[in-house]
Amino acid sequence: MTARHTYTRQQAQEHTTQMAAGGVAAAEQTGPDDRTLYADWRYQAVERVQLMGAHFKINAWEQRFSADRLAPHALAYLYMQADWRRTKFYEVAASWQMWLDHPDVRVLPQLLFELHHQFAPRAAGAGFDVREELSVGADKHMGSGTAAVYAGLAVISLDTEPDTDNPTGTWEKVQKTARSPLDVPALTRIVLTDGTLMACHHGTREKYSAFTVQSSRELRPAARSRLFETYPVAAQQLREHPNHRDVLRWAAELCDTLAQADNGRVSALNAAQPTGWQGRRRS
Repeated sequence: MTARHTYTRQQAQEHTTQMAAGGVAAAEQTGPDDRTLYADWRYQAVERVQLMGAHFKINAWEQRFSADRLAPHALAYLYMQADWRRTKFYEVAASWQMWLDHPDVRVLPQLLFELHHQFAPRAAGAGFDVREELSVGADKHMGSGTAAVYAGLAVISLDTEPDTDNPTGTWEKVQKTARSPLDVPALTRIVLTDGTLMACHHGTREKYSAFTVQSSRELRPAARSRLFETYPVAAQQLREHPNHRDVLRWAAELCDTLAQADNGRVSALNAAQPTGWQGRRRS
């Protein structure tokens, strides 16, 4: 997804060389091309976010009257790592953050703005581990060390149209009419380090719980059928949409900050690797 994924760049070079020397048959021996790899990984990322959004709606609904009621926003930090089940493919691993309900974290663009400015000064140099600094949980299959690298940010919100008169446009309005988590809509914006932007709409009972995705780049599982509807959209169209503009602006800034921090973390870990007697780093 970014320049630090040297495997992809090397694979592309080998693919080009083989195409020139031996034609398509030789090139196919290297496995899937970059377009397939990343379209598949993006699709996995959306699947993971769909599940996280469903769980978040249930948790927020069940805790809405408790002293530990949740703020209507959650962040998912998306990581890329080798998929041990499929040779040369990548898989998604995620960590996440939620907050207790409080005025300081109620307005989503302001929350993203504050997080960006809080962590930007620390992102340079050796960086930091997002999973330790900004997460309350992570997938059990998440790789350690340099095995997993940061690849994007998902912003889940129960405020779907906060600046409109929509009767279900905010979490507060939804609670007045909903009967269960099935009546709670959600909206997720995703920013990936390769520049992909997405808007994911989590539907309600009224819409048969439909889940639809607008994406500026291709989403496609490599070996199975799609489980949700995807629609192409220009990245600029999402950036300029009144309902996404402020959220995507500061989500992108925060995503860049976290990518810089993770680059620093990975570089520091690689630099600390012991060297052999010939002075070369061990792989």
